[in-house]
Amino acid sequence: MRRLRWIFKFWGCFFFLLAVDPLQAQCRFVRGDMNGTGPVDLADAVDILAYLYIGESVPTCPDAADANDNGVVDLGDYIYLTRWMFGNGPPPPAPFPTAGTDPTPGSTVPAERDARF
Repeated sequence: MRRLRWIFKFWGCFFFLLAVDPLQAQCRFVRGDMNGTGPVDLADAVDILAYLYIGESVPTCPDAADANDNGVVDLGDYIYLTRWMFGNGPPPPAPFPTAGTDPTPGSTVPAERDARF
């Protein structure tokens, strides 16, 4: 049983190292600033939709599009941003409102475009 646990730990660490993109780990961004123009605005929310549904507006730093910091870029990020913009929700998590690196370990935001587009 001990040996089996060691094998899972070894391979789990190995695959984690393969999955982490060093360029993405060094990325400096403002959370929610999908288009990189500076202030987080409605254009960023629309760009999240364009990225998700038509394959346009691919972010230079994928974590910037992850507005709710759950590790996945999805419709929830658009909803999170628009709720905050119109006063009904909390602001995006750090790094916000100034640029920085992602303080959340284990982000699963893919660095490549979705193959469907």
